[in-house]
Amino acid sequence: MKWRNALIIVAVILLMVPVVFSQNSSVKQVPIKNVPAADGQQMYAAYCASCHGADGRGGPAALSLRRAPADLTQLSRQNQGRYPSLRVQQTILASTHSSEMPQWRGLFYSLCPGNRMAEAETMARGVNLARYVETLQR
Repeated sequence: MKWRNALIIVAVILLMVPVVFSQNSSVKQVPIKNVPAADGQQMYAAYCASCHGADGRGGPAALSLRRAPADLTQLSRQNQGRYPSLRVQQTILASTHSSEMPQWRGLFYSLCPGNRMAEAETMARGVNLARYVETLQR
């Protein structure tokens, strides 16, 4: 039970997600939006585009990060022409990140309080986001 309370506290702390940035590279923090888990494109726009860009090659938040976010259009090229779907899902849902990427697993889980299917919905979000990122490949 303690780990669940800790997870809730961490989720609340992480609910602030960078989305809109001014020209002076300051980050505006806003609460996470609960967009449909089945809509990868809408989730990408809400959760990923501020850092990775609408086209996957870098968004306005990239300027304020210590390390540039991955160019999501090059994942297949960097993997001998094959899209690394499972690796993308795992990166999205990793419980810890060494970069500035938010811990999406906990944030997604926090969108389903009291829902017995919270874990399944969290996994579905990772799968559907990874499927959308596949459409960005060049």
